[in-house]
Amino acid sequence: MNQGNKKGISKEELLKAIDGSAGIVNTIANRLNCHWKTAKSHIEKHPEALELMQAEKEKNIDKAESVIMQALDDMDIQTAKWYLATIGKARGYAENSNNVTIHVEKPEQLIIEGIEPKCEKITDS
Repeated sequence: MNQGNKKGISKEELLKAIDGSAGIVNTIANRLNCHWKTAKSHIEKHPEALELMQAEKEKNIDKAESVIMQALDDMDIQTAKWYLATIGKARGYAENSNNVTIHVEKPEQLIIEGIEPKCEKITDS
């Protein structure tokens, strides 16, 4: 960690240091030759700096998504399982799902062990 004590940091210097930093404050501080806290406080003072930090972090998410998509294109089964368990939840995929739908005519005769049942009366529409 850079322990420098540079106080005269212009907004232009700050924005240049943020660009390509992946939104990592330590990287920005090293580029500015200042302490981490100094860099962080300068970032927080400038709305443009905060926006650029967010844009840097969004680029990281885009990179991660690209890696995942490449792994799916390569037919990687572990990535496919993870993708379905996270992104595919809306379609009913889950890693360890305890969601059970049971249609029973006489609920008083139903015995379920190991999960806490939620019973709803199902009627024909």
